[in-house]
Amino acid sequence: MNMGNIPLDYYNIVYKKEITIQGDKSTTPITWARTMRILNSKLIDLTPLVSESIPMSRWLEGYEISRSGKAMKVIMLPWEE
Repeated sequence: MNMGNIPLDYYNIVYKKEITIQGDKSTTPITWARTMRILNSKLIDLTPLVSESIPMSRWLEGYEISRSGKAMKVIMLPWEE
């Protein structure tokens, strides 16, 4: 799976500001494709894992709910409810 390239001003962002960039990949493209097939088939109901669904305009509230530990998963929707 090609995720494309992300432009990076290495000199100004990494060198001058001394920022460390670290990547991590825990799955293979085959595993990701298999997972998406399972999710799209609806064989597994993940709705019990979602504690809150809120519009992105209330992102701070969603962040605070998530940080408080009162929710397992908070989904931020790109549209208003």
